[in-house]
Amino acid sequence: MHAYQGNLCVPDEPNPSAFASPEFQNFDIAAVGLGFHHFDDPELAAQRLVERLRPGGVLFILDFLPHDKFHVRQLQPLYLRLGRLSY
Repeated sequence: MHAYQGNLCVPDEPNPSAFASPEFQNFDIAAVGLGFHHFDDPELAAQRLVERLRPGGVLFILDFLPHDKFHVRQLQPLYLRLGRLSY
């Protein structure tokens, strides 16, 4: 098992050096469990995770607490804007 430390949620640093190598791209799934409400900028967090998914990849968010700045309905336009959602 390996651990990596970095921050994908720095607005002016879209590809931090800790996660710049190809092994941190093209994921089938990215998951955030019971912690999404802790992100200061949840839309940026979702965007950065979606950018690292392969085409057809899934962002899975499980959280029981709301975030004052974000609603799940904001994900569909984000996926459309990034070209990751098709009908």
